[in-house]
Amino acid sequence: MINFWVRPDDKQYIGPPVVHVSAPSSARHREREELYTTKLAHNLNPRGAHSQYLEGMINELREDFANMRANFGLQLVQQGSDIRELKTMVGQLLQHHKQQGMDVVLYFIRKRIDSNFGLFPSNVIIADCFFWACWRYNKHVVRDPHVDEDMEQFEQNIDWASEMNDTPFSEYYTGKMQLGSSSWAHKDIVYIPVNNNGAHWLTAKVDIPSWHITLYDSAIKMTPKSWFQIKNASPLAVLFPYLLMVNEYYSHHPNQMLDLTPFKMTREEDSSLPQQISDGDCGVYALKYIEYLVARSPFDFNSSHIALFREKYAVEIFHNDM
Repeated sequence: MINFWVRPDDKQYIGPPVVHVSAPSSARHREREELYTTKLAHNLNPRGAHSQYLEGMINELREDFANMRANFGLQLVQQGSDIRELKTMVGQLLQHHKQQGMDVVLYFIRKRIDSNFGLFPSNVIIADCFFWACWRYNKHVVRDPHVDEDMEQFEQNIDWASEMNDTPFSEYYTGKMQLGSSSWAHKDIVYIPVNNNGAHWLTAKVDIPSWHITLYDSAIKMTPKSWFQIKNASPLAVLFPYLLMVNEYYSHHPNQMLDLTPFKMTREEDSSLPQQISDGDCGVYALKYIEYLVARSPFDFNSSHIALFREKYAVEIFHNDM
């Protein structure tokens, strides 16, 4: 709208009439812009074209997801088959005298401890099954099928100090033997898997400051006479002092006196110690004893968990993550 303002009373004003242009309101301006934008969008995208485009994209995504799901399902089936096969193999390896499977799991336990520094005590070491075999099958150990409580375990007059220098024990002590190990110079506790005549696994906890070895047995009812297991593990008690002496353990522990008397050995008789009810589970129990003892956790498992532990070991070995 255009208004002409004429000022007839102003006689001194000379010039064209004053013109005032009233601009449209901002609201009306926005309405016209929106109407223009809507018409432009309608002309560029006919009705329904955008919806059809979105629907096409959704269908493509659905097909992609369906293909991914099918491929993932095939991978899961294959992986499940591999894990079941590995579980069977681990189960077989952990049966009785199969020390290879025990050593594989022990390696992963050591690896877990090293990877979580601060969560586990630094004064412990975990030996492997070969370490025990070197003790038990020492050439001077008397092996008799008719074991007696009072039977002597060793030949007489043996120079054990020289024997220690002629064995792989020093390699263990320095941490060169077994993967994931370290020097024993500043260790106080040594955990060792112990096998009795290829038929039963136990866990031995060697407490050096206390000069004591504790055996953890998952089949106490099957061998009610503790001397039977203690007799089998006695090479540890007799030879461990010589291992410490030969490798100068006491130079790192001046507060401890050199002592070559055998370690005292007992079997843990606590009723809370988990016990096996199936033959062939002793290896898993021995491994779990070590895990729980190193973690300083109370034993809270029982025979119903053994199958799960076997599968867990298999999965962790399969993924190289334990």
